[in-house]
Amino acid sequence: MNPLGVSATALWCVIIVVGVVPLSNGQLDPSFYNNTCPNLHSVVRGVLSNVSQSDPRMLGSLIRLHFHDCFVQIKSAVENACPAIVSCADILALAAQISTDLIEKNGRRFNTF
Repeated sequence: MNPLGVSATALWCVIIVVGVVPLSNGQLDPSFYNNTCPNLHSVVRGVLSNVSQSDPRMLGSLIRLHFHDCFVQIKSAVENACPAIVSCADILALAAQISTDLIEKNGRRFNTF
């Protein structure tokens, strides 16, 4: 194989990668499920509201308890509303976001130090 050809190919690969990377946008989109699972936020919010009424500590503990019973309840509710559409990672992120919102609305503050 010609060393000059390998160098030219490698150079083109670098140029393409450097040219494409700025075009990518990996930001989360809150409206991602608007068409495929329009009730997603209300389903997750409903489960979190119910859980927080029976155990007010759950909202503050959710970040630590992602993989325990509260997440299982949310995942089941989301699967019933939108089967095989919403990923577990997205449910976790949304549940953490909504938990924070519910904590603030309830006026709760936790010492994080």
